[in-house]
Amino acid sequence: MEIYVTIRGKQEGPYQIEQINAFIAQKKIRVSESLAWYEGCSGWIKLKDVPGIKISVSKPPPLPLKNAVNVYGSAQPYEMPKPKIVRSAVTLLWWALGIGIIRFGLEFPFLVEESSVDFVLKGWVVVLLFGIFLICMISCGENWARITNFILFVFGTPFFIISLFNSFTCSPLSTILGIIQVILEAVAIVFLFMKESSIWFKLQKSK
Repeated sequence: MEIYVTIRGKQEGPYQIEQINAFIAQKKIRVSESLAWYEGCSGWIKLKDVPGIKISVSKPPPLPLKNAVNVYGSAQPYEMPKPKIVRSAVTLLWWALGIGIIRFGLEFPFLVEESSVDFVLKGWVVVLLFGIFLICMISCGENWARITNFILFVFGTPFFIISLFNSFTCSPLSTILGIIQVILEAVAIVFLFMKESSIWFKLQKSK
């Protein structure tokens, strides 16, 4: 069947139905704007009403899954970018760690009065390195690191608060910084366990 069509207001053709469908796929013809006529028509009709015309449909965005299944049933890899809320949480954890370092410097003279310098320094280095390692693992999407951080925060916060009261007489500034540190860590944990963050961590786990 030979079909005449309008392209940008001008009559073109005749074309076969396969050619018109190819033009539509190549976006050379806009189905919504074009008219068509072929032998047997009483007048010009909308192109989309011509039998055999394939209307191009926009492809949907990728599914937020590690292996999204396409229309043919095969696995199509998909990488979900790190959510902004996860990046914010990691930043807050780094700030909290930095405040912890400052507090250690403020309280160091009082700590060495109760224990040896060697013991205090070695203990602090171990805690510091573990903190850095944990934050790095969280940033890389390790779900166990996120859970570990949550458990340490829940069980460690009561003892941390008690230590803040004890350190107030020695260094009020350290106590104030400690309160800020706890708040930053609490907000970071809330961010890490929000829906968008949880989806991202689960996807990283399935790699």
